[in-house]
Amino acid sequence: MRVSCPSCGADLSLDVLVAHDGARRAVAAALQLSAPLAHRVMHYIALFRPAQRQLTMERVATLLEELLPLVRDQRVERNGNRYDTTTADWTAALDQVLANRDAGLIRLPLKSHGYLLAILVEQREKFYRAEETRREAERRSPHRTLPPAAPAPESAGPAAAVSLPAYPALPPVTGPRQVPTQVFEHLQRLGVRQRKGAAPAVDADTGTDNHEVST
Repeated sequence: MRVSCPSCGADLSLDVLVAHDGARRAVAAALQLSAPLAHRVMHYIALFRPAQRQLTMERVATLLEELLPLVRDQRVERNGNRYDTTTADWTAALDQVLANRDAGLIRLPLKSHGYLLAILVEQREKFYRAEETRREAERRSPHRTLPPAAPAPESAGPAAAVSLPAYPALPPVTGPRQVPTQVFEHLQRLGVRQRKGAAPAVDADTGTDNHEVST
């Protein structure tokens, strides 16, 4: 049975593939990857193939064995910094590399995993910056707990009485009423009878003479 390697393009017998040491190493490494990730990795490995030659199975195995611990440990060290990663991070980074290949932004063939790691680190740093911005925004504008709203008053209905403020009752008039002098003289001209013994009184507020009258 003859098969074709998806990475190097080699056409060989399955028996030879299984018996080949490099092929066995490559297959063993590929089997440790999840199916969606393994599919992307095999397309990524093809970026190492020289234009005029095919990748050897030993080269494929070496590239896979270099990449597998990074994916499995979910940790990458780059330029003295350590970055925690997930399978989703590797998937996104591989997709970006393949998209850049399709856009003609990569000089092929690749020589190492440096380009892939640079893409991965760039994506992780972008994520860290976004998280820092979000946390800073939350720190500056924390959510405030508002007091519970007061319950709405029950409707009293259209026939409900309107409550008015209570005013103090006026004291009853117990003595003779006093009027200013001008009013007293006017009443006198009208023939209003004066109370006997009435005498002008002085208004404490205005300082004018008042008179007691009876009607």
